[in-house]
Amino acid sequence: MLAALDAGGIAALVIKGSALARDVYQDPNRRASADIDILIRISDAALREAGWLRTDGRPLGFWLSRLHHARYGRPDQTGLVEVHWNFGIPGFFRLDSETIWEQVLTAHTRERNLSPEMVLILLLIHHHMHFLREFKILVDIVWAFHRYAEQIDWHTFSEILDKIGLVKIARLSLNQIRSLWPELILRHAGMKTLGRELKNYGPNAPAF
Repeated sequence: MLAALDAGGIAALVIKGSALARDVYQDPNRRASADIDILIRISDAALREAGWLRTDGRPLGFWLSRLHHARYGRPDQTGLVEVHWNFGIPGFFRLDSETIWEQVLTAHTRERNLSPEMVLILLLIHHHMHFLREFKILVDIVWAFHRYAEQIDWHTFSEILDKIGLVKIARLSLNQIRSLWPELILRHAGMKTLGRELKNYGPNAPAF
């Protein structure tokens, strides 16, 4: 899939699902996924040059202005992929496609990955998209905190969350974690630091 997009001149990477299993859980058997999620730049969303077509009849402008992903398929292949150009509904957060791609890292194998900070941002927005009700996503967030504990500057990250408009979602998520696993917050320096930093931005978030 990624090779086919690259051959068509479209940069892409896998997000969520198998990418979280590989990068956050570091074990493909620890997180199940029912579909394939691909991230591209919004400027590449037509995909026609690469032979990919959307599975609905709505104008592309509708998807780009109202939504953050669409399903695509190829006439010569079975199966569909969910193609994203953002993590959430446009207008909900101050985050655009190019800002996301500034945080795409390329390994020596030429494989693309999101930066640790952008993985957490993806998960927080994903949690919001599911109305903060998906236990599996909250577990993903916990694992990401664990995985990137020593890689993220939590003070700087709090400033990024404020700039994007994710402070309340982050505080609600931390409150959920605190309610379910209180000892985890106490012994995780990153969660404690971020929670303390986020108190500088607005009123308290409701408890879980």
